[in-house]
Amino acid sequence: MRENIEELEQKIEQTRAALDETLKALRLRLSPRYQLQRAWGVTRDRTARAIGTGTLWARVHPLFVLTIGLALAGALYLGIDQRRRTRTEHVRF
Repeated sequence: MRENIEELEQKIEQTRAALDETLKALRLRLSPRYQLQRAWGVTRDRTARAIGTGTLWARVHPLFVLTIGLALAGALYLGIDQRRRTRTEHVRF
């Protein structure tokens, strides 16, 4: 009878220890820091994958990428040129 009580007490202590470890793990997973780190990791991985996919697409379609690049460069040049002209017109007065 005494052995049964000691065994039960030992099992209860083991169960408490296991429950304590489970609660610690849950607290960690629910903490804001853990959630932020997890979200950052997912974002980083998806961004790396998207860049890899975009790079592959650009290699397959180089003329399209060149056309877009030239259009953007032209728009940037025209915007800068327009700003420069507007400033010099005000200075002439």
